[in-house]
Amino acid sequence: MVEGGTSQREFGWHVDGLQGEEVADKKRADFQFIWADATPTKFCTQVFDVEGLDISVHNVFNWVGKQVEENKCYLLERNKIYGMNAYHVHSATKSDMTQYRRFVRLSYTNTPITSVKMVVNPDIKYNYQIHQTSGNIPKNLI
Repeated sequence: MVEGGTSQREFGWHVDGLQGEEVADKKRADFQFIWADATPTKFCTQVFDVEGLDISVHNVFNWVGKQVEENKCYLLERNKIYGMNAYHVHSATKSDMTQYRRFVRLSYTNTPITSVKMVVNPDIKYNYQIHQTSGNIPKNLI
């Protein structure tokens, strides 16, 4: 259930699959397929300036979020499957009414997802410790 005026996921511009300092040996970038039946995700198609970006100092999401040009963004269509990778800047959108929203993401990754925000499939045996990180952006990043 998504209340009107709120988003199901955390609101704000971001990328999925960012390999921060907790991933010492960088892996190939993730890619995902996503689908939603309501309140579609918004994508941005512009080029972002990352010169000077240091992920140990800067909050990447704030960095790109300040550069977003709304006229270069678009909403995905409901009930369609989209492919995306770790470089697609996107945001959850706020629901215009209280409604159920089904969202499916199929991720292909070589990087363990350790966040407590991860939904665990009880039928999968994970070869790493799940739910060991908060999934929150470190407070020390500017």
